[in-house]
Amino acid sequence: MSLRERKKLATRQRIVEVALRRFAERGYEATTVEEIAGDAEVSVTTFFRYFRTKDEVLFIDTDQRAPAFRAELEARPVQEPDLVAVHEALRLFHQREGADDDQRRLQRHKIVAEAPVLRGRAAEVSAQWRDEVAAGLAARRGIPSGAREVRLTAAIALTILTFAEDEWCALGGATGWDTALADAFDCFSTLATRAPSPGAAISDGRQ
Repeated sequence: MSLRERKKLATRQRIVEVALRRFAERGYEATTVEEIAGDAEVSVTTFFRYFRTKDEVLFIDTDQRAPAFRAELEARPVQEPDLVAVHEALRLFHQREGADDDQRRLQRHKIVAEAPVLRGRAAEVSAQWRDEVAAGLAARRGIPSGAREVRLTAAIALTILTFAEDEWCALGGATGWDTALADAFDCFSTLATRAPSPGAAISDGRQ
């Protein structure tokens, strides 16, 4: 990476960090682009050179990350059941992103939860990921990405992911994200393969 590219990446990262801090402190809607730019020591024009809209700061790199995850999923062994493949791909993808992304994930989740205006954008991002999961599953199996079974599996996988992230964020990230994800996938697998006894509940490991 050239020096110019490193500087651009550093500027972009600084804008993201400043914006997340501002959103957390004052709320998404109360924060202006001018304030973010000022705190990041860039011009408003520079802000819009990196981000088309204010909400794009919260959903950074979705256009690149979702296809990258699909490639990860397509590389999973073909003998793995689809949901196992999705789980393993998510786990490996997360490991590469590192712990720094966990803090951003916690911040972003709280900000979106507190700003109804962002929920439509969040739904669009979720739909994009669902489509990429369906495409990745279809490629592994050599069937059309519009096939009902892969679309349904992708929808289930995204629901499990959302459930795991909601629980993980509700606990402030006290447990590892990988653990929360594994618990959610394991719980679904148990529910899908046996009927629980009357009055019984599947333990989620919390006291």
